[in-house]
Amino acid sequence: MEEKQFDLFVPDKIQKCENILFLGNLDVQGIKEFKVLQQQQALKNIRPWISMYEIMIERSQYDKEKSFELKEDISSSELNDFSKYFDPEVANKIKKTMKIDKKGISEKILKLDDFA
Repeated sequence: MEEKQFDLFVPDKIQKCENILFLGNLDVQGIKEFKVLQQQQALKNIRPWISMYEIMIERSQYDKEKSFELKEDISSSELNDFSKYFDPEVANKIKKTMKIDKKGISEKILKLDDFA
């Protein structure tokens, strides 16, 4: 059985939100956090923030400082569960980055202007 690594607090008002977007590092821990959140009844409609992940992936091609070696492998099923939200081209880039290149991308690669 998997050990619980952190507590999760979900505010009551979140149940009234129709669209909940998730953004974290594109790495094993970030995908595991998404999965844990998704398993919460109040967060069934949580989705990856696709446009932000697309920016992270594209920017990582030339900003190598925000990429890092993965400390652990991710299972194909976990990676497929996460990447299914993206169009096939982006999903393939995510899989290549994490499975073949064994790299993660920090959310710190994003700039404030990206959220405008």
